[in-house]
Amino acid sequence: MRIGIDGRELLRGRITGIGRFLRNFLEGVALLRPPHEVIVYGDERTDAGAVPPPATLRVLPERATPWWDHVSLPRAADRDRVDVLFSPYDKGPLRGRCPLVLTVHDLLFLTLSEFRGVRRVLYDRCYVLLHRRAFDRAAAILTVSAASRDDIVALFGVPSERIRIVPNAVTGTCRRVEDRSQIGRVKDRYGVSGDYLMYVGNFKPHKNVKALLDAYVRLPQPLQNRCRLLLCGYLDAFGEGVRRAAAARSIERRVVFPGAVPDEDLPALYSGASAFVFPSLYEGFGIPPLEAMACGTPVVCSDAPPLPDVVGQAALVVNARHPEAIADALARVLTDADLRSELRARGLERAGQFSIERSTRMILDVLEQVAGPGSRVQGQSL
Repeated sequence: MRIGIDGRELLRGRITGIGRFLRNFLEGVALLRPPHEVIVYGDERTDAGAVPPPATLRVLPERATPWWDHVSLPRAADRDRVDVLFSPYDKGPLRGRCPLVLTVHDLLFLTLSEFRGVRRVLYDRCYVLLHRRAFDRAAAILTVSAASRDDIVALFGVPSERIRIVPNAVTGTCRRVEDRSQIGRVKDRYGVSGDYLMYVGNFKPHKNVKALLDAYVRLPQPLQNRCRLLLCGYLDAFGEGVRRAAAARSIERRVVFPGAVPDEDLPALYSGASAFVFPSLYEGFGIPPLEAMACGTPVVCSDAPPLPDVVGQAALVVNARHPEAIADALARVLTDADLRSELRARGLERAGQFSIERSTRMILDVLEQVAGPGSRVQGQSL
């Protein structure tokens, strides 16, 4: 089988979420060495170093995005006699000789009220109209959770049998750091001293970080004195709003905003945290709790779908709409050594189930099914 991949998100000097997903898949292909040829189609901005053997990179001349999407890419796939074309996001050529597999990581921007407004509603309607053709053309759609699958069915009318759930993977570099001096150096880099609770993500309203601040102020004073709160994420306007909220609660000196932390520093910060807390109210998947578990850190997270399915029995799951519930769970973790030990052990085991090899094998299984006899029929169900 010859697999073609839209690889434009493998950008030089910048790693996007979709780019990380695609890098993980290509890393998995390099580990598994399936009996398939993999051709990654990129443009002038594509990082050749992100395409490990046995995959090969083919650079197509840069054009306007719609031309590249619907002319350059399908022409190249036809010329190379590709058996199946894999797109790591929710778009792909509307015409082509080979079957198409799309990826929908989440549709939160279509479902969350924080994005509403007249202009946003018009955008959403245009998005659905334009993408419905690609969704109808796709022989299969990959998504990361049952919650995202249900959104695709509801918003686009795609039959559920054409949707395959492939959970996100925890990268192999995200593992526990035992070297306390290394943890200390990374903590110093971000101005963190002593014990701390940790959050990783953005600061948009659905991430519910202000409820985490409310939970923190509800902790007994000795626990507040012992643990600072480390909030890792890009400080956009939403982040500045959370910073102001910390000041309004008179805890600004105990809350650290290091900004967006590079991937290479996250394992040390995860490993050094007393607990990781993820109070999000809406997620397509939710990879940070699994990353924390892979580093042996006890996790407290929201009960919002699909997070309970992701963390299983390896975290304390709470109703994060109630700050007192978050505070109670954090206090238990911080004061109960046996509970911390149990959560560490369960978390390491749980995170191990979300390996790059497993997710790559699941994606390859779908591509192999789609490329089989009779699968070139447009919109065919698996």
